[in-house]
Amino acid sequence: MLRFASDIDLSNPAMWEHDEMSVKLFDIDTQVVVSMNEVAGSNAYMTRDQIGRAMFNCIVLGQRVVLNPLQESVK
Repeated sequence: MLRFASDIDLSNPAMWEHDEMSVKLFDIDTQVVVSMNEVAGSNAYMTRDQIGRAMFNCIVLGQRVVLNPLQESVK
């Protein structure tokens, strides 16, 4: 699942021209809790409510964005 959150107006086309997007992946099998009280102080988890809201936003408000992954250097 991909979660995109923003304090800016994502519906404004000018924002998409000038702002970079970063992605944080969450494994919903292992990183979902009922309450953030279970993992106080950690940003490594999401609540079931947050997952539900993110899924709703993807379905109802979603916008497809193609992200090109960074190439990792070979050692």
